[in-house]
Amino acid sequence: MVENRYLSQNITFNNMKDRFYGETVLPYKYNTKDFLISDATTIYKLEKKAHKIMKSYKYTPIKHFGGDTECFQINGLTVALQLFKIEKASLKL
Repeated sequence: MVENRYLSQNITFNNMKDRFYGETVLPYKYNTKDFLISDATTIYKLEKKAHKIMKSYKYTPIKHFGGDTECFQINGLTVALQLFKIEKASLKL
């Protein structure tokens, strides 16, 4: 059995159960690493910044789901978490 491990970065106004429901259902087991709660503009800018930084770690999952275009190789997790910590600290959250 091939283990399909990757990082998926998503913005949602809902909880995780509601985010991956219906056509966007997540066909994998997942672990949540962290959450950032802020206004929509701040979150949107952070996501775009992270996507630019993580571009070289782009990953396409085997199984399709809503949000599968925002996935990155698991070895990019360290880069993503460092960015996340810096941004979170700058927002004083």
